Amino acid sequence: MMMSFLLFFFIAKRARVAPEVIIKMRLSGYSWMDISLHYGIGPEVYYIPVEETVIVGPPYGKAYGYYRKYPRHKWKLIRLDDDDIVNLVNLRFISEYHGIPPAEVIKMKGHGKKFVVMDKEIKEHKREKHKEKKPKGKGKWHDD
Repeated sequence: MMMSFLLFFFIAKRARVAPEVIIKMRLSGYSWMDISLHYGIGPEVYYIPVEETVIVGPPYGKAYGYYRKYPRHKWKLIRLDDDDIVNLVNLRFISEYHGIPPAEVIKMKGHGKKFVVMDKEIKEHKREKHKEKKPKGKGKWHDD
């Protein structure tokens, strides 16, 4: 449910409605694409540019294949399935929140990592790097 949690807010923000409205639609059986289109949100909002050449396989291969297949002015014809939308929103979240390139997230996901695990590992890695940068030895608050 955590991953859907992000989607409720992602779509609600762009639709300019309360998350509860999106939750009700989802619980009524609407797909993420149906909800998006209902509010005039096209598939282009789910696209995340990948700056470096990445072999885009599962779970992104199909979605990125659509974006490559259609010229940008025809992206409104793309119909992403629920899994594509979930993966693309989580890709965006992990990349933007942690400040890492989308290509890195795609590589981690390609190795079978779940987003929750990625989030945890990235946070732990940042903590370790932060610890390494702290000066060793006595600070000004310690006795000599």
